[in-house]
Amino acid sequence: MLGGRIPNRFPMTSRTDDEAPSQAGFDDGCLLPAQFYAPNKRPRMFEGETRLMVAVLADAIHCYLRDLDATAVTQRIELAELQRWFNARDERNVFGFQNLCEVLEIDADRLRKSLRAEARQRRLSRACREGATNEDRRASGGSGRRAA
Repeated sequence: MLGGRIPNRFPMTSRTDDEAPSQAGFDDGCLLPAQFYAPNKRPRMFEGETRLMVAVLADAIHCYLRDLDATAVTQRIELAELQRWFNARDERNVFGFQNLCEVLEIDADRLRKSLRAEARQRRLSRACREGATNEDRRASGGSGRRAA
């Protein structure tokens, strides 16, 4: 064994006493497992919490858009709850709209404006459709009411 010494397979480079021992001997291309698995270095899309947050936000947007044209009472109630959730600025709720947007790096105000614009557009479209339907009924001589 080379004169009683164990050969050093990972020779340390010379270091000063000011250098941290954990950095000595590693060149810039080396990455330690602790560095690779560090929370701030992990790809965000693979984290379970982030995926859950994306799913919560996506479901809320889907339900909101679905319920914009709803006539059923339960769907209108759900729509009102979603509107309150989107408009809330409570930062204490982990799954509140404001926090989800912050974690996912989404501009919450811009998303709110987009959702409001979509709601306005749908209301206008519905009003135009209803207005056209009423005009068609009047033009045909109908009252727009069904006979009992």
